[in-house]
Amino acid sequence: MATRKGTANLLKQNRAYKELSEDYSPNVAACLTARNLLRNGVDVSDRDVASWAKINQASCKGKLDIRSEVRRAEGNAAVAAGATVQRAALGKKREHHD
Repeated sequence: MATRKGTANLLKQNRAYKELSEDYSPNVAACLTARNLLRNGVDVSDRDVASWAKINQASCKGKLDIRSEVRRAEGNAAVAAGATVQRAALGKKREHHD
């Protein structure tokens, strides 16, 4: 089991995966990573590992910003909620006029 935990271990493992992938191949890196995880009680496939690596690579290149996506979704939800409330209010006004 890894002695480092948290962000330090994440960075260390990401670097090790990248080096293994470059020295051998992405398939070898995914296979060995999945095997090590299995030894430590984490059941993942080579495909799962490859997806993890793809996400890490995008993140390292600055192509991942989860917080901005949350802000965008919350903004869209607020607009949708406001529009729904406005439609409901207009509907009630029409009922009173009929």
